[in-house]
Amino acid sequence: MTSRASRKTLRSRATRARGESRKIRYTRTRSGASLRAGTNPEPLIVGLHTNLFRTHIRTVAVTSASPTVTASSAIFSDAFTGKWIAIFGAGIGSRTFTASATFDLFTVSDHGFTTGTAITVSNSGGSLPVGLAAVTPYYVIVVSSSTFKLASSLLRARQGLEIDISTNGSGTNTVVVNYLIGKMAYFSTTQVTLTNVLTGAALNASASLSGLFALVGRGFVPVTPFPNTEEHTVNVRAMAIQNARSFCASVVQPTDAITGAIFDSVIFGTASQSSVIQTT
Repeated sequence: MTSRASRKTLRSRATRARGESRKIRYTRTRSGASLRAGTNPEPLIVGLHTNLFRTHIRTVAVTSASPTVTASSAIFSDAFTGKWIAIFGAGIGSRTFTASATFDLFTVSDHGFTTGTAITVSNSGGSLPVGLAAVTPYYVIVVSSSTFKLASSLLRARQGLEIDISTNGSGTNTVVVNYLIGKMAYFSTTQVTLTNVLTGAALNASASLSGLFALVGRGFVPVTPFPNTEEHTVNVRAMAIQNARSFCASVVQPTDAITGAIFDSVIFGTASQSSVIQTT
């Protein structure tokens, strides 16, 4: 005969085995955090991983206009096919855009953004649409899979209040994105190819870069926090993973991964433990 406490423990274990929803907490610290002041509100990349598989790769390379990712050693296998990867590098996921001043609308094929994603824009050989400025953060308002509008703050993006642009701009206009998220397909022990997680089309890098940090997992989501918000809770469900107690979550600011500051941070949290991500 089991005690009440023993029966409660058994029920708890059974719930976990069925894939209960757990909370992964992460905290942005105040020390040197430009995010806290709202001056660099780039998205945080939240990832879900399994401890039964490689969670990250410290050194990969990509080539502009190519979907191939190359590792510095023979680490890839058939098991990587279908897994997600998030690679961090300056301008690696940037895309050119066209603008319509008539509708305050921007077009980027398969942009992959969600409403509230923070971006910046740049221009070469001409000028940005009047109403936009380089380096300034803007927030996406998704209209379709290939079109969006921009807002001046995260709150205004959530409210659907777009920026008014008065010209279409000229030259080459670019949405600057410092991460690339895709699904992998095994090619060789040193190479995989990337596809768009939504469409399955080939996913090309927008810059030729090497020595990049990458996360490997079951899924990645860009999350843009409100300025001055220092703690966020992410709910994840482990039903699709072999063991409900084998998963972990990561939270990465692209700038940290690019500068190498991430190596001084705790990036993975399991169960209900706190992972502190130190900004630079």
